Amino acid sequence: MSNFGKRVFAWFLAHGSHRFEPLVLARKRQLFASLRGTVLELGPGAGPNLTLLPEAVRCWIGLEPNHYLFPYLRPALDNATPQSATLLCGRAEQIPLRDGSVDAVLSSLVLCSVIDLRRVLNEVLRVLRPGGALIFMEHEAAPAGSPARRLQGALSPFWQYFADGCHPDREISAALREAGFAGLNIEHFRGPVPVVRPFIQGRAEKNAGHGS
Repeated sequence: MSNFGKRVFAWFLAHGSHRFEPLVLARKRQLFASLRGTVLELGPGAGPNLTLLPEAVRCWIGLEPNHYLFPYLRPALDNATPQSATLLCGRAEQIPLRDGSVDAVLSSLVLCSVIDLRRVLNEVLRVLRPGGALIFMEHEAAPAGSPARRLQGALSPFWQYFADGCHPDREISAALREAGFAGLNIEHFRGPVPVVRPFIQGRAEKNAGHGS
């Protein structure tokens, strides 16, 4: 995506999330309740999750590839729950953190738009401490052969261009199952956006005895 496209998408994300976020607020509160310690959030966008983090989260690190979102993120950091907050510019395919340095990784509508999903999940496992977890809420491909899946496939090239690389037909559940997490819990739900359904949420745990 061009710089102009990234700038427009940043504006849209910052000004459009107020319509989407209330629709998943209760789910997010429940999903984030287990977060604690040091949390890395992939693609925090304009920061809608910052005020939903429990007090047990002491340190928040945001890794955002679109630097045009930073002016929207910084005011959100002023109202953030964590005692410490750090904002980094970079992609999840190469997380600039040490092995085993975070207690949890948070991903909310991000895995659909990364360039290399397998590499991202390998990086998540690398930076998680043993026993740590990936907490996620994502959308993914509709069932194979369904009319919704065919529509997703037809719209995918246009969707990727206008939505900062988002793939409406990406099979995220399958990638999570193949990534090597010790424990994986996935809940499916319908989701509020017609083309990008179904949604999934859950927890993927790193083996407690697994080294970095």
